[in-house]
Amino acid sequence: MIQDKARVKKALDNIYLAHSQFESFCKEPFHTDRERAGIIQSFEFTLEAFWRYFQAYSIEQGLSSNSPKQSLQNALQLNLIDPQDEIVWIDMIDDRNKTSHIYHKALAEEILDRILKSYQGMFKKTIVRLKS
Repeated sequence: MIQDKARVKKALDNIYLAHSQFESFCKEPFHTDRERAGIIQSFEFTLEAFWRYFQAYSIEQGLSSNSPKQSLQNALQLNLIDPQDEIVWIDMIDDRNKTSHIYHKALAEEILDRILKSYQGMFKKTIVRLKS
């Protein structure tokens, strides 16, 4: 049990670190494909930190959690995520899978647009929820 609590705390700290870096990437003006790719990769790292936290917290609460989508469902059940945000979180996981496994410039631009217009705010909103 103590080990689970330590794992949850470490996972939460990882969210803060990944999100801080993600925010710094998003603030800088970006003009090149390399800079855009950096934002996308930072988004992937941040999303990974969130689902790993959801997984660790779920396990601490006695729930099975073996995948990002299962961890997301548990996070909803445990009230870590606002139920109104479920679709956005599913979209984030789907977009992360797309960017991790294949690269198409047009798709990358679409996902980058969603990262900056929607996902960035969702990360912030969820961090505020986790802190409360």
